[in-house]
Amino acid sequence: MEPQCTFTIGRSPNCDIHLVDDSVSRHHATLSLSDEGRWLLKDSGSKYKTFIINSDRAVVVREVDISSTDTLRFGNLTVTARELLEEVWRKFPRLSIPRRESRWGKVRELLANFAWVGIGALAAVLTVTFIWIWG
Repeated sequence: MEPQCTFTIGRSPNCDIHLVDDSVSRHHATLSLSDEGRWLLKDSGSKYKTFIINSDRAVVVREVDISSTDTLRFGNLTVTARELLEEVWRKFPRLSIPRRESRWGKVRELLANFAWVGIGALAAVLTVTFIWIWG
C-alpha cells in the first residue's frame, strides 16, 4: 500500500495529531491513507506500544488497517479511530480525504436502495392492476 498522506501521532506538539499523556511517546505512531482510501496505523517503535481493542482485549500492533469504528490505545491513552480521523479532517480541511462510513452506514444505504426498489415494484403492480381492472 503506497500512502497518499501520512500523519504523525505523538506527545510532541510538532505531531499532526498531538496526544497529551506521559505514556505516549514524542513520536508514537503514524497514520497513513492509501490511494484506495484505507487507513493504516503504524507504531513508530514507541516505549509503551500501540494497541487495538478487540472485545475488551488490547492487542499490540505494529501495523494495522483501521476503520472509524475501531478503539485504539497509545500507551495508556485510549481513543477511538473516529476521534483521530476527525482531528485529521479538522487540521487539514483542504485535503481530499474520504470520510468513509462505518459498515453500518453501508448497510443502511443498501436497505434504503432495497426500499426504493420495493416502492418501484409496488407502483408497477398497482399500475398493472389498475389497467387490468379499469382498462
